Amino acid sequence: MQLARQHGWATRAINLPGHDGKANPSSVTSIHDYVEFVEGVVSSSDPVIIIGHSVGGLIAQAVASRCPKQVKGLVLVNSGMPRYIRPITLKALGYALQWQHLKPILLGRNLMPSPAVQRNVLLQTLDAESYSSVRDRFIGASGWIALGTLTTSYPIHRQHLRCPVQVVASMCDQFIPPSSQRRLAAKLRASIYHVPGAGHFPMLEDNWSVTCNMILNRVGGFVG
Repeated sequence: MQLARQHGWATRAINLPGHDGKANPSSVTSIHDYVEFVEGVVSSSDPVIIIGHSVGGLIAQAVASRCPKQVKGLVLVNSGMPRYIRPITLKALGYALQWQHLKPILLGRNLMPSPAVQRNVLLQTLDAESYSSVRDRFIGASGWIALGTLTTSYPIHRQHLRCPVQVVASMCDQFIPPSSQRRLAAKLRASIYHVPGAGHFPMLEDNWSVTCNMILNRVGGFVG
């Protein structure tokens, strides 16, 4: 966000319900709750470009389809998948089926990724110092959201999106496979940028400024 502001963009980060410290993440019962919340923010603002990461990418797709006049562009970074596209890697699925994760998923309770998931799936490309600085900052998510993500229950139709779309795919993402990002780009008729050597959280990597500059150049074209 700081780099974007340096380029003259007005930015805003949205704290989703359950991620703002005011409510337990398990109080969110479906991705529709997130979509409606973000839609309320977007519909009351000037036209926007939405950058969404992981499940935030799926939320961004849904909001853009529901608010076509307000959303002028989408950037989807290692995005969550809509219906009919494989949502996660087999490695991540293996961890999801372990009882410590499966129980909160099935019961809709607060789901916190285990240290093994953090180290081997979500943050595996970070060096030891960076990993140590971020591993304790994870916030749990609703098991219902995880279930919806696993079952790709949210449909997105390209004809409902009236804005340009940029997909960003980390080539070493062990959570959502780059092959799924390519399918998403094809489905949405979007351009795709591959980030070599990066994992699921490219914004935590040393070369993020290069990717961020690409994104800023791309969104400049959305409104140029």
